[in-house]
Amino acid sequence: SAVGVLFTGGASAGVDVTPPDLVVPAHASVPVGSQVPSTDWPGAIPVHFSWQASDPSGICHSSVIQYWGIAGDPVSKIWTGNDSQVDLDIVQWNGSLSDGVEGHAISVKDCAGNRSIQPISAIPLLFNEQGHAEAIVNEYSPNVYWRGQWQLRDDSTEAYGGGLATTHDAGASVTYAFDWSQAGLEMGSHVGIVMPMGPHRGTVKVSVGANQVATLDTYAPIARSRVIMTDIEVTDTSSPYFVLTLENVGQGVKSKVSIDEFIVL
Repeated sequence: SAVGVLFTGGASAGVDVTPPDLVVPAHASVPVGSQVPSTDWPGAIPVHFSWQASDPSGICHSSVIQYWGIAGDPVSKIWTGNDSQVDLDIVQWNGSLSDGVEGHAISVKDCAGNRSIQPISAIPLLFNEQGHAEAIVNEYSPNVYWRGQWQLRDDSTEAYGGGLATTHDAGASVTYAFDWSQAGLEMGSHVGIVMPMGPHRGTVKVSVGANQVATLDTYAPIARSRVIMTDIEVTDTSSPYFVLTLENVGQGVKSKVSIDEFIVL
């Protein structure tokens, strides 16, 4: 992903010749509640862009752009509007480039015509329920540790690409140990967990390292497949591994939980 300022400047209008203040996170995030497509690569994955912009003249225009190669190469706008956040479908990483796109950036223009642009990392990398990278070229997969009884299948209509890991056992868990550098993780990265929801589905406890970070209730009165259940921001790089554990804490008729995919941004 690109770093630094791609461009800052603009034409003057009246006395205001100062570009707007623009704050953009290093990484886009994963929109919780959205659904990923039913097919594997190169299916587009929903990505959440957000930013903060201000200027005495007001902000009159915002854009999300994509570019090829280094700064200065041709760019194209994939969204324009007046909001400061938007969900867009982005083609996932294929191990080299994402549909030829090498990066994204946020562009804002104040009402005097001055513009600021900042890059944002927004190309998703996917890992399936068994920890295998979905990329065509990137062969990295995390270490995976299963505990309890799990059923693995690769022909589920509820899953992205067909792969799904399911358990009915309370206390059953799976741990994924992602290597930072190989998985593309860094401070500010986001990890999304994709799971199916339904009438007989239960609850999962999510931990990063030794710390519980979320409890996910996958119950829904009507079945929904390939749902992004949570978005975890990476804030600790003290270990060379990002260790993610999911544990089934469901009981009775709501004891079934399934794992579909992980999205890394």
